[in-house]
Amino acid sequence: MEDCEIAIMGKQEKNHWWFKAKRRLILFLIDKYSLKKNKSKVLDVGCGTGQLLCELKTEGYSVCGVDVSKTAVDYCAKKSICVSNTYFQNFSPNQIFDLIVASDFLEHVKNDANTLKKINKLLDIQGHLILTVPFHNFLWSYHDESLHHFRRYSHKDIMGKLKKAGFKVKMFSHWNFFLFTPVFLFRLLSNILKSKHFSDTNDIPPQFINSILYNVLNFENYLISKGIQFPIGVSGVFVCEKIK
Repeated sequence: MEDCEIAIMGKQEKNHWWFKAKRRLILFLIDKYSLKKNKSKVLDVGCGTGQLLCELKTEGYSVCGVDVSKTAVDYCAKKSICVSNTYFQNFSPNQIFDLIVASDFLEHVKNDANTLKKINKLLDIQGHLILTVPFHNFLWSYHDESLHHFRRYSHKDIMGKLKKAGFKVKMFSHWNFFLFTPVFLFRLLSNILKSKHFSDTNDIPPQFINSILYNVLNFENYLISKGIQFPIGVSGVFVCEKIK
């Protein structure tokens, strides 16, 4: 991810409708699947500027994160969050976690199948992974390129990789269902005009619009937490259990 994108994230993610709703989704899923335990150890892989870690720490979790971006690590340091700037290498063989969150991380990794196996090894027996990834190649746009994505996923592709990595999928749904059509049209226009100016942006819209967009996605989060599985969306969300 470009440093300029990380800088925007650092300034905007606390209140931006999309970042805020995605964090809320993760907290909903933790509650739904009873993943919270006393002193649970949580690892956020590709933690960015650390806002999710801050909120989990406030909830009483023992948290740490990893991100290869020095800019992201510096933002986390300012928030007193323990973050490593390398993936997996700094963990001792006996250092394991109850829960790992990989939220919009896997698409940034060239060898995603191998990375899922490494994540599995860091989990305790019957530990859980909460995973979100972007879906559908036809949504590919300049936004994906600016974020250094290697791919967008299909359901079949990611399910196969999770199974081979030793995970059982306990829950899946598409996410960002209600906003799928405007996102699709926006990205289609971006690709037709071949202009980054029509691509997605992390800038916070006016407060009224920001609030509407957040409430739309958070209502979707609530429905997912009640067992609704949406048939299409911009992203996919998974709750996975380590089985081997």
